[in-house]
Amino acid sequence: METALACHGAGRWAEAEAIYRQILAAGPRQAKALHMLGLIAHQTGRREAAVELIGQAVALAPGQAACYSNLSEILRVMGRVEEAVAAGRKAIDLDAGSSAALSNLGNALREKGCLDEAVEALPQGDRAEG
Repeated sequence: METALACHGAGRWAEAEAIYRQILAAGPRQAKALHMLGLIAHQTGRREAAVELIGQAVALAPGQAACYSNLSEILRVMGRVEEAVAAGRKAIDLDAGSSAALSNLGNALREKGCLDEAVEALPQGDRAEG
């Protein structure tokens, strides 16, 4: 997994994807590998596959805020704003201090038109100074 994460972080997505798939072939109940494979799918424009893969990761490890947070952002990009808000809220329920989850929820709420809620959700550093 360390090698896959290093490749992923270096932008060598095809190499990372191949390693994640090897991990899943050896043990298909690897939530982290599914989650990271979903992120690669998102990063390479395969958003439906990303939602499916991260959904599988959530089913295996429902307590992982990062999965819900990333799912929220992918759904928002796809225009599935209601689902994005729900996933973002779940991420915050699991980890209220996650700046990524707060940011993703704030972006989804903004797109939904809930601007006051969006401002409240955004981490302090992401708020525009008035």
